[in-house]
Amino acid sequence: RSGTPRIASIATSQTSTTEAYVGANSNIGAGGDVRVKANSLHVTGGNARADAGGFAADVNATMTSNLNYNTKADLRSGAKVVAGGHVEVSTVGNLDVSTRSYADGRGFGGGGYANTTATVANGSQNLVDIGENAIIIADTVALRATTTQLAIRTEAKGYGAGFVGVSKDNSNIFIGPNPGNVGALNKVQLGQGTSLTGYDGVDLEATFRGVNTFAYSFAQVT
Repeated sequence: RSGTPRIASIATSQTSTTEAYVGANSNIGAGGDVRVKANSLHVTGGNARADAGGFAADVNATMTSNLNYNTKADLRSGAKVVAGGHVEVSTVGNLDVSTRSYADGRGFGGGGYANTTATVANGSQNLVDIGENAIIIADTVALRATTTQLAIRTEAKGYGAGFVGVSKDNSNIFIGPNPGNVGALNKVQLGQGTSLTGYDGVDLEATFRGVNTFAYSFAQVT
């Protein structure tokens, strides 16, 4: 093709660790409640746009976003928590991702190529970990690893025109791109020798709510 190509390429990368913990062999005593909480919210947005109106010009717009998170609340080995009320060890890890690409190659024989990809990396997790030989004694105990919002939206739009106009567009969402691996994990785990006592109850919870993924691709040649 003749004409001057137009290229727009944007990439975002976000890696975070959020942790609240009680150290190894530490002791906490309280007449009321004890809470060990780690909360995280990962927000990513991006827009790649390329336009050309010349003679037989190609345009390429690429938007790539990568996230890797580790949100953790833990009692380390040998830690002891005694409370007269409620003990909560919990994590909340949320994501809000919105990315798009737009390639407008409308001219005489112009091509538009738009590509948008959002990836949540393998090993991303919300983890509640009660270490070996740790002890919790309370009226009630709750161990919770939760997600209340996992919203990922990608959009790719491309326009071409003319007798040899072309538009190829891809919109992708990957949560754990490597086969056999987990990209978003919520987990509560108890180490060997752990002791939990809740006189009025013990809750263990690992849940996802508010999961909404939407990938949209549009190609048009006129």
